[in-house]
This record gives sequence, C-alpha cells and structure tokens, in this order.
Amino acid sequence: VGEKDIKWILSQLSELSYLVSTDKPLQDLSDHGENVSIWNEELRELRIKKGTEQVTWYRCDWLFAECFLYRQIMSLFLKTTTLKQFDPFASQKQSSFIGCIDTISILAKRMEEMASETAKVDYDLCLWGNTCDLSLSCGERVASLPLLDMVDHLADKILCNQLSEIDRILRNGEVERVDIVLDNSGLELFADLAVAELLISKCGVKNVVFHGKSMPWFVSDVTSIDFNWTVEMLIANSDYLLKNFGVKCSQRLSDGEFVFQSHYFWTLPYPYYLMAEKAPDLHNELSQSSLIIFKGDYNYRKLVSDLEWPQDTPFKIALRGFGPAPILVLRTIKAETVAGLSSNVIDDLRKKYGSNKIWMTTGEYAVAQFAR
Repeated sequence: VGEKDIKWILSQLSELSYLVSTDKPLQDLSDHGENVSIWNEELRELRIKKGTEQVTWYRCDWLFAECFLYRQIMSLFLKTTTLKQFDPFASQKQSSFIGCIDTISILAKRMEEMASETAKVDYDLCLWGNTCDLSLSCGERVASLPLLDMVDHLADKILCNQLSEIDRILRNGEVERVDIVLDNSGLELFADLAVAELLISKCGVKNVVFHGKSMPWFVSDVTSIDFNWTVEMLIANSDYLLKNFGVKCSQRLSDGEFVFQSHYFWTLPYPYYLMAEKAPDLHNELSQSSLIIFKGDYNYRKLVSDLEWPQDTPFKIALRGFGPAPILVLRTIKAETVAGLSSNVIDDLRKKYGSNKIWMTTGEYAVAQFAR
C-alpha cells in the first residue's frame, strides 16, 4: 500500500506542477483535513468577485496562491492511506539543522558567556539570531564571522531597528508573557529558543509561548514535530553546552515556562487584521500576551496585508488595527512590501537602486519594527 501511495503522490505532484506552470484555475480541495470548507468558501467568493477565469495560479493574489499551493500539496498526502502524517519537508529541515551545528555551537557558547553579563547583551543575541537570514545560507558567511561581529557587520542592513523599545519595556518589568510566532526551523529556531531562555532567566519573563504551523508549510516552517525534534537533538548532542541547553528547554516545557501551540489560522491566506473575525480564539489567546514577536517575511506580509504601502507609512497604520498586544516584528525583506521606513532610509535606497526594487527580494535587508 505504501508503495502505491508514493507512486500516486509523485504522479499527482507532477500534475499539480503542470496546473501551476500553465496557469490553470484553482480547484477546490477535496480531502478531509482541516480548513477544507474555509478554503473552498474563499475560492467560491473569489470566483464570484473576480470571475472564474481570473482565479488562476498567476492571476490571483500572490500570497493567496502561495498558501493554496502548500495546502494543495498537503491535500495530496491527506488522501493517501499511509502518508497522511508524512512531512515531505522533514529531511530538508533536519539536514539544515545538522548542517548548521557548528554555528549553533558558537551561539550556545555565547549564551553561556551571557549568563554573567548585563542584560544588554541579550539584544545582541536577539538581533543576531533574527538577522541570520541575511546571509544566503547558514554556512560559511555566518560561521566565518565572530558572533558579536555579526551584529556590527549587519547593522547597516537593518533599515528600521526599534529593538530599544523592547529593551525599555523589559527594564520596566512590564513583560510577564512573551509569544513568539515562529518562522523557520533549524538555526533560526535555535536562536528563538535561546532568546526565550534569556527572556526568562535574565529579564523576568514568566513564560514564553511559541506558535508554529499545524501542518508542514512553506518547506522550512516549524511544526510541533520540528520543535520537539530540535529539543531532542540538542539533548542527544555530544557538545555539553548544547546538551545542557536541550535539557533546560525540556524542563521549561515540562514546567509550562515554554509552551508550543499551533493553530489552523497560521496556514490560512488571511491578513492578520482579520484574525479577530476569522479566529477569535487565537486573537483572544494572543491578547493575554505582554509582547508578541512575529518572525519572518511570511508573517510580515500578513501583518501588513501584503499591500504595496508607501514605504514611509507608519508601521502601526499598516497593521490596519491589528494589535491584540504590543508587537515586535523581525523580518528579512524578501517580498515587495514594507512600511515604517524613514525618509532618510528611503532616500538612501533610491540613490543606490533608483526605481529598481531588487533590494526588496534579495534578503539583504531587514527590519525590527515595534507597535503598541
């Protein structure tokens, strides 16, 4: 049965590739997984609004098509007998973690040093951990630089850096619970765990809630299986610092100081300002937080509705009223939408690139933006 499922999956993926490459109309989902009725209702409304001929892979909104592609891929696995729980991206995520283990060890050593330093250094780690995507991979470019030099090396690539706002809030003891809406597994997830540990051990935060995807998503996004696998791999590592950190993470999970949650909303195509309407339970959960940290380009695009805002639009306005709690977004820019840039930054970018928007898709630049 398993062999038949594999052959069927391969043929269906080939068919899906053909449908996408030839810009065929999007087809309703027909599996029994989560969100089927929501997706199909969205497709129905799009067809009414735009006409069926406009609801194709290349003519509908880019973010909608991206999300629907991954949901279609998972639909194929859900229709099988033996592969319903299979993650087609698991080996890539695990290989990424293993390939970055030397860099992760460097980061773990720096964490150990921070234990006896002032809390200010926490933000060196936070900034470094969440701009590591600025290198093309987690290989030589990251590992070849001393850890603290990384912050200086990338400083001029952070187009808007409002981490000092978070520093002020933490110093005032305002933060009891931090929520982190995760992006990528591997090195980035380790950095997120490291920041979470420092928030609890050094900044008075009582617990950190991690939010991941409810199904394999966008290849590298974190699921509960990825999260638990990462902790287990740390515990099993021969490096005593990584092992000790893994044990500490496991204990925090047992004590409820670390919590992992997933919600179907994170894999829907909706901008986040619709969360209160589309997923009121999740919105209410986030409203219990003192600070929500959103990671990555995908979350940023949904925060700002994936619209082409004037780049000097205040970030809070681009959120369109979304704000269950204070928000910090840490994003490497990989798509043509950004808000909250100063006029000086915009002028500098124009001088360097003119009207060319290539800088918005290379992953060379990042933002750390805050709203409350």
